[in-house]
Amino acid sequence: MVYTPEVLRSIPRWLVVEKLSTAQIAKRLETSQASLEVACSNRRISLDATRYASYLLAPKPATRSSLVEYAAARGWTLQRLIEALLDTVAKDDLYRAVLDIDEEE
Repeated sequence: MVYTPEVLRSIPRWLVVEKLSTAQIAKRLETSQASLEVACSNRRISLDATRYASYLLAPKPATRSSLVEYAAARGWTLQRLIEALLDTVAKDDLYRAVLDIDEEE
C-alpha cells in the first residue's frame, strides 16, 4: 500500500465523518491494521477520532483565520477555543443571542 498524501489527508475524514474503525480503514487501503498504525505513527497522524473534533466544523477561511488568531493570542489551540465557545453557549443558553434570532423564530 502506498500512503499517498491524498490517502493520508483522508484518514481523519474516514475516522470522523464516515466513522470507520482503524480495521475498516486498513481494509479499505488493502493493508494490515498494524501497517496502518505504524505508517500513521511515523507521520504523526492520530487514529483517535476524538482528536478531530474541529474537523467536523468547516468554517469559512476568514472565520477560521480569526478563530486561530484569537486562540493563538491566548495560547490556546483552535480545538480548545471551539470547545470553550460551544460549552459556554450551551451552558448559558446563548444560542439566540449568538445567532441574533428573534423570539418568534
